[in-house]
Amino acid sequence: QESGEVLSAMQLPARFRPKTKLQEYIDSNQNKIITVRDMYSVVVATFKIWWMVFFYILGVLAVAFHLYHGFLSGFRSIGVYHNKYLRLVAFIALWIFTILVPAAFISIPTYLFIQSIL
Repeated sequence: QESGEVLSAMQLPARFRPKTKLQEYIDSNQNKIITVRDMYSVVVATFKIWWMVFFYILGVLAVAFHLYHGFLSGFRSIGVYHNKYLRLVAFIALWIFTILVPAAFISIPTYLFIQSIL
């Protein structure tokens, strides 16, 4: 590997690797060509595969439950787990960390997959 070369983020076997193009850029010294993979094309090609979308969503939902538990446990650890604050903390944990953040992350692959089948 030469200096300035960027490794591919898709280190999968060829049968799983989406077909994407490589982009070439000239660095600021105008003397070296840097080859990089077009990551937008990688993401779009990956989220056209139903099982990739399924496992991505499954992973995001697992992280959502982990964030919910971690947020509540963190406040319990610092002593804010009191009836006075419990409703607010549980509300924030549920709506922001369990619903809104995962929904935002799930919306991208869902949109790309639906767009690919229409």
